[in-house]
Amino acid sequence: MNVERALYSVRDAAYRVVVMASLLCAGGGFALAEDAIEQAPRPSPVHRVDYLSWLDGRRTASTGSNAAGTVFATAADLQPIEDRAALQRAGAGPWDDLPAVESWLKRHAHALRSYQDVARADSLYLGIKPATNPPGGPAWRGALIHAVVPGLATVRLAAEGHLAAGWNAWSRGDRDRIIENTLVNLRVARLLESERPMVARMASLNIAEHAHYALARAVSYSDDPVALAASLAARLVAADSPLSDMTDAYDFQRLTVWDFLQRLYAPPQTPGDRRIDESASAVYAHLTALVPGAAPAWEEVRTAAASTGFDADLADADAYFDRLGAWSAAPWHRALPRTGEVIQATEKLSNVMVRVFARDMTLPRAHHARAMTVQRGVHLLVHILEHRHRSGRYPQSLDELGSFRGIERWTIDPYTGKRFVYAPTREGFVLYSVGPDGKDDAARPFLPGTEAGDVVLWPAP
Repeated sequence: MNVERALYSVRDAAYRVVVMASLLCAGGGFALAEDAIEQAPRPSPVHRVDYLSWLDGRRTASTGSNAAGTVFATAADLQPIEDRAALQRAGAGPWDDLPAVESWLKRHAHALRSYQDVARADSLYLGIKPATNPPGGPAWRGALIHAVVPGLATVRLAAEGHLAAGWNAWSRGDRDRIIENTLVNLRVARLLESERPMVARMASLNIAEHAHYALARAVSYSDDPVALAASLAARLVAADSPLSDMTDAYDFQRLTVWDFLQRLYAPPQTPGDRRIDESASAVYAHLTALVPGAAPAWEEVRTAAASTGFDADLADADAYFDRLGAWSAAPWHRALPRTGEVIQATEKLSNVMVRVFARDMTLPRAHHARAMTVQRGVHLLVHILEHRHRSGRYPQSLDELGSFRGIERWTIDPYTGKRFVYAPTREGFVLYSVGPDGKDDAARPFLPGTEAGDVVLWPAP
């Protein structure tokens, strides 16, 4: 199916950022007030702010059950699979010939059942864990750039296993399991979306987009797509809500930059002192080893930082994140044409370490746009088929869907700000997004690795 090719194309690009995001501000596990960043204490190389403690203090109490304990219990029982690629293939469609995956699923059946309990909780706050032996030594203990979200890998692995188990059941004649497992994944992704670090948001997007893809594929494989959509529509609305924007994740990126800038500079001993803490060289080496692309030598970083100083670098970084935040908050069809401006602003950052850290900072938002496109397209597809079930015919236009089950919020293609392309045909209908290039290619399938072609939801190629 074309949706699958589109998803994996975006995933490959976005995983470059996921690697980087594992270093990024991991203030996860906290439900923070909307104005948290505005109220954050300003960084200082003289009186360094312990942002981990500050974030913990800003945590708001949940009024319901937190599934973190269930995730940690599942982690104790869920062991990694040696052939992760085989597990991902098993999650892409019906299968019955992957013995390693089948064996892994049988060994971890109890853990995967426990994972279902996560979806029944009211919240999922995994918390934050500082690195035990961070690069840079004691001066970087508790730094946001090294913090991790415990249990996140378990959630992602369990989500993949859930899809694989559902498709294996499909191959044995059980058509309900993949639907139920997909809805579980969507509920977990929705809970995980409340986490603020970029690495958690990227995990949430990946889980959600693969779940939406699985639903689209299940409908296309069904002997009776119309009946399946009719049975699915209400449950999908209950399990899945529109993706929130990326503003919080980018705000925490800013907080991480504040944190490492205050650690980069040694406490000044005299007015105008711009000495660099040499412990930062190990952090920079660690950062450049994980971030794609060539990076300047540490000597250049140190020289540039010493020439500008903490105050100038902080002001420069703040101006950049103000611009990035405004860009990220805009609808994608308006933000996309300005992406080049943001990339150019990244290259002009005065502090080289911040510049390397911020490289490819626009990719998570692009991934978000694609995940949003697939989410909206799948909801719209289900509503169109449900209309056929209720009325006995396909709608002549999307206007006929009215406001049933809040359909109007799913009809807009993020790439254009206009409606998805829908047209009845003799065989049924076509439904697609024009894709990243914003051009209507008459349902010509999206080409992975390019921006050409459309993201086709129906019919399945």
